[in-house]
Amino acid sequence: MMNNGGGGGGGGPDWNGLLKWSLKHNDGTSKPRTFTEEERRWFYEAMESQVEDEGERLKQDMLVLAQSGEGEVQGVSVERQVDILEDVEDLVSQIDLAKTFVKMEGLVILLRIARDGGKDDRLRAGALTAASTCLQHNPEGQEDFLRRGGVEAATEIVAGGKAVGAKVRAKAVGVISAAVKHHRMGFLQFLQTGGVGVVAQAVALGEEEGE
Repeated sequence: MMNNGGGGGGGGPDWNGLLKWSLKHNDGTSKPRTFTEEERRWFYEAMESQVEDEGERLKQDMLVLAQSGEGEVQGVSVERQVDILEDVEDLVSQIDLAKTFVKMEGLVILLRIARDGGKDDRLRAGALTAASTCLQHNPEGQEDFLRRGGVEAATEIVAGGKAVGAKVRAKAVGVISAAVKHHRMGFLQFLQTGGVGVVAQAVALGEEEGE
């Protein structure tokens, strides 16, 4: 899936095509499917490319995260996935890239990772942190997050109590705060989910655990 002039530049990987393809097959309704040999070759061509443009790097990161499953995925270790989430967090701290990320359905990817209770806590916490950063001063991002049930998902994570890692719970509280800040409808949605009581319980649990 090489580019003939668009996306990543002449002769480079077609990031837009790869990402749309990946999102289509990994939409959160089922476990990411295994690559065929041809698809695996496309994936590694993308991963081995040297990307300096930040917008293209963001697409590359999203391509990997869209495949994120339990443990290593397509030869990409959990540690590398954690690094990629940190890179996404850094990139979306720039408002233009944050808006691009939202338009490319990046929050869909982050929510899928965060919701997966069987996933490594480092990945879940990283996804929630990146989402929080993306929503800062980003009304379009807040709208998208709310529309996709992000507040409900984060509230459910917090409500998981000790069954959920303390860091993941804390990051879920953080993304709720970012989603409802200066957003009336978001705050009402938070209230309707019983969020105040859930967060209060989380705070009490944190004190009990000595956080």
